[in-house]
Amino acid sequence: MRKYFRSTAEYFADYFWTGEGIRSLLEIFPILGVMNSKDQLIGLLEYALRDAYRRSLKALDLGKELGSGELVLQGQEQIERHLMIVFSDTVRSQEEAHFYVSKSFLEDYMMKPLYPTVQKYDAKPIFIHIMLNAKDTENTLTLKNLNRMVAKFQQMQSMFKISLWIADIRSANPFFYHEEHFVLSIHQFFSQFSYGVIITDKTSLLRFNYFNSQYFKQRLDLEYTACDSENKTIVDTVITELAGCQAIFSFANIGFLVTQEDLDKMKGSETTKALVVHMMEQLMHRRIPMVVSLQAMDQFAQQRHVVVPLLGRLNFDGEEIVRYLAQFQGVDTEESTTVHLVDYEAPMYAVLILENYLLLYLAPSDEQPEMLILLPKKVCPHLLLDLDLLLQNESVVLHSALWQDYLKALPSIKEN
Repeated sequence: MRKYFRSTAEYFADYFWTGEGIRSLLEIFPILGVMNSKDQLIGLLEYALRDAYRRSLKALDLGKELGSGELVLQGQEQIERHLMIVFSDTVRSQEEAHFYVSKSFLEDYMMKPLYPTVQKYDAKPIFIHIMLNAKDTENTLTLKNLNRMVAKFQQMQSMFKISLWIADIRSANPFFYHEEHFVLSIHQFFSQFSYGVIITDKTSLLRFNYFNSQYFKQRLDLEYTACDSENKTIVDTVITELAGCQAIFSFANIGFLVTQEDLDKMKGSETTKALVVHMMEQLMHRRIPMVVSLQAMDQFAQQRHVVVPLLGRLNFDGEEIVRYLAQFQGVDTEESTTVHLVDYEAPMYAVLILENYLLLYLAPSDEQPEMLILLPKKVCPHLLLDLDLLLQNESVVLHSALWQDYLKALPSIKEN
Protein backbone atom coordinates (compact mmCIF):
# COMPACT_ATOMS: atom_id res chain seq x y z
CA MET A 1 0.00 0.00 0.00
CA ARG A 2 2.89 2.37 0.66
CA LYS A 3 3.88 2.49 -3.03
CA TYR A 4 0.24 2.99 -4.00
CA PHE A 5 -0.19 5.98 -1.67
CA ARG A 6 3.07 7.51 -2.87
CA SER A 7 2.40 7.08 -6.59
CA THR A 8 -1.17 8.38 -6.21
CA ALA A 9 0.07 11.43 -4.28
CA GLU A 10 2.67 12.16 -6.97
CA TYR A 11 0.03 11.87 -9.70
CA PHE A 12 -2.34 14.37 -8.05
CA ALA A 13 0.52 16.69 -7.03
CA ASP A 14 1.46 17.09 -10.72
CA TYR A 15 -2.05 18.44 -11.35
CA PHE A 16 -2.48 20.47 -8.16
CA TRP A 17 0.90 22.16 -8.59
CA THR A 18 -0.27 23.83 -11.81
CA GLY A 19 -2.31 27.01 -12.01
CA GLU A 20 -5.39 25.07 -13.17
CA GLY A 21 -5.31 22.63 -10.28
CA ILE A 22 -4.80 25.07 -7.41
CA ARG A 23 -8.53 25.82 -7.15
CA SER A 24 -9.33 22.12 -6.72
CA LEU A 25 -6.61 21.84 -4.06
CA LEU A 26 -8.11 24.71 -2.07
CA GLU A 27 -11.53 23.04 -2.17
CA ILE A 28 -9.99 19.96 -0.53
CA PHE A 29 -7.87 21.97 1.92
CA PRO A 30 -9.69 25.18 2.89
CA ILE A 31 -7.07 25.49 5.65
CA LEU A 32 -3.64 25.08 4.11
CA GLY A 33 -0.06 25.70 5.14
CA VAL A 34 2.60 27.18 2.91
CA MET A 35 3.82 24.70 0.28
CA ASN A 36 7.34 25.76 -0.73
CA SER A 37 7.94 22.77 -2.99
CA LYS A 38 6.09 20.00 -4.80
CA ASP A 39 7.71 17.47 -2.44
CA GLN A 40 5.93 19.12 0.51
CA LEU A 41 2.63 18.86 -1.36
CA ILE A 42 3.32 15.20 -2.17
CA GLY A 43 3.98 14.54 1.53
CA LEU A 44 0.69 16.17 2.53
CA LEU A 45 -1.32 14.26 -0.10
CA GLU A 46 0.33 10.96 0.81
CA TYR A 47 -0.50 11.46 4.48
CA ALA A 48 -4.08 12.48 3.61
CA LEU A 49 -4.56 9.30 1.56
CA ARG A 50 -3.21 7.13 4.39
CA ASP A 51 -5.46 8.88 6.89
CA ALA A 52 -8.55 8.48 4.67
CA TYR A 53 -7.76 4.78 4.20
CA ARG A 54 -7.30 4.25 7.94
CA ARG A 55 -10.61 5.98 8.75
CA SER A 56 -12.43 4.00 6.07
CA LEU A 57 -11.25 0.72 7.56
CA LYS A 58 -12.29 1.85 11.00
CA ALA A 59 -15.75 2.93 9.79
CA LEU A 60 -16.25 -0.50 8.20
CA ASP A 61 -15.00 -2.24 11.36
CA LEU A 62 -12.16 -3.72 9.32
CA GLY A 63 -9.38 -1.91 11.13
CA LYS A 64 -8.65 -4.10 14.11
CA GLU A 65 -5.03 -4.19 13.09
CA LEU A 66 -4.91 -0.42 13.59
CA GLY A 67 -4.59 -0.89 17.34
CA SER A 68 -6.59 0.15 20.39
CA GLY A 69 -7.60 3.65 19.45
CA GLU A 70 -4.14 5.22 19.25
CA LEU A 71 -2.18 6.63 16.32
CA VAL A 72 1.41 7.88 16.46
CA LEU A 73 2.53 10.92 14.46
CA GLN A 74 6.28 11.08 13.98
CA GLY A 75 7.88 14.51 13.95
CA GLN A 76 6.60 18.06 13.65
CA GLU A 77 5.87 17.91 9.92
CA GLN A 78 3.49 14.96 10.30
CA ILE A 79 1.75 16.66 13.22
CA GLU A 80 1.24 19.81 11.14
CA ARG A 81 -0.12 17.76 8.22
CA HIS A 82 -2.64 16.15 10.53
CA LEU A 83 -3.80 19.59 11.74
CA MET A 84 -4.35 20.76 8.14
CA ILE A 85 -6.51 17.72 7.46
CA VAL A 86 -8.51 18.05 10.70
CA PHE A 87 -9.19 21.77 10.22
CA SER A 88 -10.03 21.33 6.54
CA ASP A 89 -12.42 18.44 7.27
CA THR A 90 -14.11 20.58 9.92
CA VAL A 91 -14.54 23.57 7.59
CA ARG A 92 -15.96 21.40 4.82
CA SER A 93 -18.41 19.73 7.20
CA GLN A 94 -19.88 23.16 8.07
CA GLU A 95 -20.72 21.89 11.54
CA GLU A 96 -20.00 23.59 14.84
CA ALA A 97 -16.75 22.32 16.38
CA HIS A 98 -14.68 22.99 19.50
CA PHE A 99 -10.90 22.62 19.75
CA TYR A 100 -9.06 22.95 23.08
CA VAL A 101 -5.30 23.54 22.98
CA SER A 102 -2.57 24.31 25.45
CA LYS A 103 -0.53 27.46 24.91
CA SER A 104 2.60 25.34 24.41
CA PHE A 105 0.90 23.37 21.61
CA LEU A 106 -0.27 26.59 19.98
CA GLU A 107 3.24 28.03 19.99
CA ASP A 108 5.00 24.88 18.80
CA TYR A 109 2.58 23.57 16.17
CA MET A 110 0.08 26.24 15.12
CA MET A 111 2.21 29.36 14.65
CA LYS A 112 3.39 28.45 11.18
CA PRO A 113 1.14 29.97 8.52
CA LEU A 114 -2.16 28.07 8.23
CA TYR A 115 -4.09 30.21 5.81
CA PRO A 116 -7.88 30.15 5.53
CA THR A 117 -8.43 29.92 1.76
CA VAL A 118 -12.21 30.48 1.98
CA GLN A 119 -13.01 34.14 1.31
CA LYS A 120 -16.31 34.14 3.22
CA TYR A 121 -17.32 31.60 5.83
CA ASP A 122 -21.03 31.55 6.71
CA ALA A 123 -21.32 28.09 8.27
CA LYS A 124 -21.61 27.26 11.96
CA PRO A 125 -18.73 28.64 14.08
CA ILE A 126 -15.52 26.79 14.80
CA PHE A 127 -14.18 27.53 18.28
CA ILE A 128 -10.53 27.37 19.37
CA HIS A 129 -10.10 27.55 23.15
CA ILE A 130 -6.53 28.27 24.32
CA MET A 131 -5.42 27.48 27.86
CA LEU A 132 -2.74 29.46 29.66
CA ASN A 133 -1.14 27.68 32.59
CA ALA A 134 -0.80 29.86 35.69
CA LYS A 135 1.71 27.43 37.23
CA ASP A 136 3.99 27.21 34.20
CA THR A 137 6.37 29.98 35.26
CA GLU A 138 9.07 28.99 32.75
CA ASN A 139 6.83 29.18 29.68
CA THR A 140 4.97 32.45 30.29
CA LEU A 141 4.10 34.97 27.60
CA THR A 142 6.80 37.18 26.13
CA LEU A 143 6.29 40.20 23.86
CA LYS A 144 7.62 38.22 20.91
CA ASN A 145 5.25 35.28 21.27
CA LEU A 146 2.36 37.60 22.17
CA ASN A 147 2.90 39.36 18.82
CA ARG A 148 2.84 36.00 17.08
CA MET A 149 -0.33 34.96 18.89
CA VAL A 150 -2.12 38.23 18.09
CA ALA A 151 -1.11 37.97 14.43
CA LYS A 152 -2.42 34.39 14.36
CA PHE A 153 -5.70 35.43 16.01
CA GLN A 154 -6.20 38.22 13.49
CA GLN A 155 -5.34 35.92 10.59
CA MET A 156 -7.71 33.14 11.64
CA GLN A 157 -10.66 35.03 13.14
CA SER A 158 -12.48 35.32 9.82
CA MET A 159 -13.16 31.59 10.16
CA PHE A 160 -12.49 30.71 13.81
CA LYS A 161 -13.76 32.13 17.10
CA ILE A 162 -10.84 32.27 19.51
CA SER A 163 -11.00 32.45 23.30
CA LEU A 164 -8.37 32.40 26.06
CA TRP A 165 -8.64 30.62 29.40
CA ILE A 166 -6.44 30.23 32.47
CA ALA A 167 -6.05 27.23 34.77
CA ASP A 168 -3.95 26.52 37.86
CA ILE A 169 -2.59 23.17 36.72
CA ARG A 170 0.62 21.69 35.47
CA SER A 171 0.02 20.18 32.04
CA ALA A 172 2.82 17.69 31.50
CA ASN A 173 2.50 17.63 27.70
CA PRO A 174 1.26 20.03 25.03
CA PHE A 175 -2.19 18.89 23.93
CA PHE A 176 -4.82 19.42 21.23
CA TYR A 177 -8.35 18.16 21.92
CA HIS A 178 -11.02 17.93 19.22
CA GLU A 179 -14.12 17.62 21.35
CA GLU A 180 -15.75 14.16 21.09
CA HIS A 181 -13.26 13.07 18.40
CA PHE A 182 -9.68 12.71 19.63
CA VAL A 183 -6.90 13.97 21.91
CA LEU A 184 -3.46 14.68 20.46
CA SER A 185 -0.76 14.58 23.15
CA ILE A 186 2.82 15.63 22.32
CA HIS A 187 5.85 13.81 23.71
CA GLN A 188 9.49 14.74 23.24
CA PHE A 189 12.60 12.56 23.47
CA PHE A 190 15.06 15.27 22.43
CA SER A 191 14.69 18.94 21.49
CA GLN A 192 15.02 17.97 17.81
CA PHE A 193 12.47 15.15 17.84
CA SER A 194 8.89 15.01 19.06
CA TYR A 195 6.00 12.69 18.36
CA GLY A 196 2.27 12.92 18.86
CA VAL A 197 -0.10 10.27 20.16
CA ILE A 198 -3.70 10.50 18.97
CA ILE A 199 -6.18 8.86 21.34
CA THR A 200 -9.66 8.08 20.04
CA ASP A 201 -11.13 5.37 22.29
CA LYS A 202 -14.34 6.53 23.96
CA THR A 203 -13.32 5.71 27.54
CA SER A 204 -10.21 7.89 27.37
CA LEU A 205 -12.13 10.70 25.65
CA LEU A 206 -14.78 10.61 28.37
CA ARG A 207 -12.15 10.95 31.08
CA PHE A 208 -10.28 13.69 29.22
CA ASN A 209 -13.48 15.62 28.60
CA TYR A 210 -14.27 15.51 32.33
CA PHE A 211 -10.90 16.98 33.33
CA ASN A 212 -11.01 19.43 30.42
CA SER A 213 -14.34 20.83 31.64
CA GLN A 214 -12.79 21.34 35.10
CA TYR A 215 -9.84 23.32 33.77
CA PHE A 216 -11.51 25.52 31.14
CA LYS A 217 -13.53 27.62 33.58
CA GLN A 218 -11.88 31.05 33.88
CA ARG A 219 -12.17 32.91 30.58
CA LEU A 220 -9.83 35.83 29.85
CA ASP A 221 -11.26 37.42 26.70
CA LEU A 222 -14.30 39.66 27.05
CA GLU A 223 -17.17 39.39 24.58
CA TYR A 224 -17.86 43.10 24.51
CA THR A 225 -19.14 44.62 21.27
CA ALA A 226 -21.13 47.70 20.37
CA CYS A 227 -24.37 45.69 20.32
CA ASP A 228 -24.03 44.42 23.90
CA SER A 229 -22.18 47.32 25.47
CA GLU A 230 -24.67 47.56 28.34
CA ASN A 231 -23.06 44.47 29.90
CA LYS A 232 -22.45 45.91 33.36
CA THR A 233 -20.12 43.18 34.61
CA ILE A 234 -17.61 43.77 31.83
CA VAL A 235 -17.99 47.55 32.03
CA ASP A 236 -17.36 47.56 35.76
CA THR A 237 -14.32 45.28 35.44
CA VAL A 238 -12.69 47.44 32.79
CA ILE A 239 -13.49 50.79 34.42
CA THR A 240 -12.31 49.68 37.84
CA GLU A 241 -9.00 48.47 36.43
CA LEU A 242 -8.50 51.53 34.18
CA ALA A 243 -8.45 53.74 37.26
CA GLY A 244 -5.15 52.11 38.19
CA CYS A 245 -3.59 52.09 34.71
CA GLN A 246 0.22 52.25 34.90
CA ALA A 247 1.26 52.42 31.20
CA ILE A 248 -0.14 52.28 27.66
CA PHE A 249 1.49 50.64 24.63
CA SER A 250 -0.33 51.34 21.36
CA PHE A 251 0.71 49.59 18.13
CA ALA A 252 -2.46 50.63 16.26
CA ASN A 253 -4.20 53.92 15.45
CA ILE A 254 -6.58 53.80 18.40
CA GLY A 255 -8.63 56.88 19.35
CA PHE A 256 -7.25 57.65 22.80
CA LEU A 257 -7.79 61.40 22.15
CA VAL A 258 -11.42 61.32 21.06
CA THR A 259 -13.82 63.89 22.51
CA GLN A 260 -17.59 64.00 22.84
CA GLU A 261 -17.62 66.22 19.74
CA ASP A 262 -15.87 63.47 17.76
CA LEU A 263 -18.23 60.76 18.95
CA ASP A 264 -21.35 62.79 18.15
CA LYS A 265 -20.64 61.96 14.49
CA MET A 266 -20.63 58.21 15.16
CA LYS A 267 -23.42 55.67 15.42
CA GLY A 268 -24.01 54.08 18.79
CA SER A 269 -25.86 54.63 22.03
CA GLU A 270 -25.27 57.79 24.03
CA THR A 271 -24.51 55.62 27.06
CA THR A 272 -21.65 53.90 25.22
CA LYS A 273 -20.30 57.21 23.89
CA ALA A 274 -20.30 58.74 27.35
CA LEU A 275 -18.54 55.66 28.71
CA VAL A 276 -15.82 55.83 26.04
CA VAL A 277 -15.20 59.55 26.61
CA HIS A 278 -14.98 58.93 30.36
CA MET A 279 -12.48 56.08 29.93
CA MET A 280 -10.26 58.00 27.50
CA GLU A 281 -10.21 61.14 29.63
CA GLN A 282 -9.40 58.99 32.65
CA LEU A 283 -6.40 57.50 30.83
CA MET A 284 -5.12 60.69 29.21
CA HIS A 285 -5.10 62.60 32.51
CA ARG A 286 -2.93 60.11 34.32
CA ARG A 287 0.78 60.84 34.66
CA ILE A 288 1.81 57.59 32.99
CA PRO A 289 3.88 56.72 29.89
CA MET A 290 2.03 56.16 26.64
CA VAL A 291 4.22 54.42 24.07
CA VAL A 292 3.02 54.85 20.48
CA SER A 293 4.63 53.07 17.55
CA LEU A 294 5.70 54.98 14.44
CA GLN A 295 3.75 52.34 12.53
CA ALA A 296 0.54 53.50 14.27
CA MET A 297 1.33 57.14 13.48
CA ASP A 298 1.91 56.31 9.81
CA GLN A 299 -1.36 54.36 9.66
CA PHE A 300 -3.27 57.34 10.99
CA ALA A 301 -1.70 59.76 8.50
CA GLN A 302 -2.39 57.43 5.56
CA GLN A 303 -5.82 56.05 6.51
CA ARG A 304 -7.23 59.17 8.20
CA HIS A 305 -9.19 57.29 10.81
CA VAL A 306 -8.87 55.95 14.32
CA VAL A 307 -10.48 52.92 15.91
CA VAL A 308 -12.72 53.85 18.84
CA PRO A 309 -13.18 50.89 21.21
CA LEU A 310 -16.80 49.72 21.52
CA LEU A 311 -17.93 52.03 18.69
CA GLY A 312 -15.88 51.36 15.56
CA ARG A 313 -14.06 53.51 13.00
CA LEU A 314 -13.99 57.31 13.21
CA ASN A 315 -12.98 59.03 9.95
CA PHE A 316 -11.35 62.47 9.70
CA ASP A 317 -10.88 64.97 6.89
CA GLY A 318 -7.65 66.97 6.58
CA GLU A 319 -8.63 69.81 8.93
CA GLU A 320 -9.91 67.37 11.53
CA ILE A 321 -6.63 65.43 11.46
CA VAL A 322 -4.73 68.55 12.55
CA ARG A 323 -7.28 69.36 15.25
CA TYR A 324 -7.24 65.80 16.60
CA LEU A 325 -3.46 65.53 16.74
CA ALA A 326 -3.07 69.01 18.20
CA GLN A 327 -4.56 67.63 21.39
CA PHE A 328 -1.18 66.02 22.04
CA GLN A 329 0.03 69.51 22.90
CA GLY A 330 -0.91 68.67 26.44
CA VAL A 331 2.24 66.58 26.76
CA ASP A 332 4.92 67.67 29.22
CA THR A 333 2.29 68.81 31.70
CA GLU A 334 1.60 67.34 35.10
CA GLU A 335 -2.00 66.57 34.16
CA SER A 336 -1.43 64.27 31.19
CA THR A 337 0.30 61.18 29.94
CA THR A 338 3.87 61.33 28.71
CA VAL A 339 3.94 60.28 25.08
CA HIS A 340 6.86 58.18 23.83
CA LEU A 341 7.56 57.15 20.24
CA VAL A 342 9.08 53.79 19.36
CA ASP A 343 10.11 52.24 16.04
CA TYR A 344 8.57 48.81 16.58
CA GLU A 345 6.66 46.56 14.19
CA ALA A 346 3.73 44.67 15.71
CA PRO A 347 0.19 43.57 14.82
CA MET A 348 -2.62 46.08 15.36
CA TYR A 349 -3.31 45.97 19.08
CA ALA A 350 -2.71 47.84 22.32
CA VAL A 351 -1.60 46.81 25.80
CA LEU A 352 -2.65 48.63 28.94
CA ILE A 353 -0.75 47.72 32.11
CA LEU A 354 -3.28 47.85 34.93
CA GLU A 355 -2.93 47.21 38.63
CA ASN A 356 -3.75 43.51 38.53
CA TYR A 357 -4.05 42.74 34.82
CA LEU A 358 -2.79 43.46 31.35
CA LEU A 359 -5.65 44.60 29.12
CA LEU A 360 -5.12 43.64 25.47
CA TYR A 361 -7.22 45.39 22.85
CA LEU A 362 -7.16 43.80 19.39
CA ALA A 363 -8.40 46.28 16.81
CA PRO A 364 -11.26 45.16 14.55
CA SER A 365 -11.07 44.77 10.78
CA ASP A 366 -13.58 44.25 7.99
CA GLU A 367 -13.50 40.49 8.66
CA GLN A 368 -13.38 40.35 12.45
CA PRO A 369 -14.71 42.13 15.54
CA GLU A 370 -12.61 43.80 18.20
CA MET A 371 -11.31 41.62 21.00
CA LEU A 372 -10.62 42.49 24.65
CA ILE A 373 -8.45 40.21 26.79
CA LEU A 374 -7.71 40.59 30.51
CA LEU A 375 -4.48 38.75 31.36
CA PRO A 376 -3.63 38.28 35.03
CA LYS A 377 -0.13 39.55 35.68
CA LYS A 378 0.88 36.22 37.19
CA VAL A 379 0.83 34.56 33.74
CA CYS A 380 3.00 37.17 32.01
CA PRO A 381 5.98 38.36 34.12
CA HIS A 382 8.29 38.06 31.09
CA LEU A 383 5.87 40.14 29.00
CA LEU A 384 5.90 42.89 31.63
CA LEU A 385 9.70 42.90 31.58
CA ASP A 386 9.79 43.07 27.76
CA LEU A 387 7.39 46.03 27.72
CA ASP A 388 9.45 47.85 30.32
CA LEU A 389 12.61 47.30 28.25
CA LEU A 390 10.80 48.65 25.18
CA LEU A 391 9.89 51.78 27.13
CA GLN A 392 13.26 52.31 28.79
CA ASN A 393 15.66 51.34 25.99
CA GLU A 394 13.93 51.90 22.66
CA SER A 395 11.48 54.79 23.03
CA VAL A 396 11.99 58.57 22.95
CA VAL A 397 9.84 61.18 24.65
CA LEU A 398 7.69 63.24 22.31
CA HIS A 399 8.41 66.81 23.46
CA SER A 400 6.12 69.70 22.54
CA ALA A 401 8.66 71.31 20.22
CA LEU A 402 9.04 68.13 18.17
CA TRP A 403 5.27 67.72 18.00
CA GLN A 404 4.81 71.30 16.80
CA ASP A 405 7.22 70.64 13.93
CA TYR A 406 5.21 67.57 13.00
CA LEU A 407 1.92 69.51 13.03
CA LYS A 408 3.37 72.20 10.77
CA ALA A 409 4.03 69.52 8.15
CA LEU A 410 0.44 68.33 8.21
CA PRO A 411 -0.94 70.77 5.59
CA SER A 412 0.69 68.54 2.96
CA ILE A 413 -1.47 65.70 4.30
CA LYS A 414 -4.46 67.98 4.45
CA GLU A 415 -4.23 68.88 0.75
CA ASN A 416 -3.95 65.25 -0.47
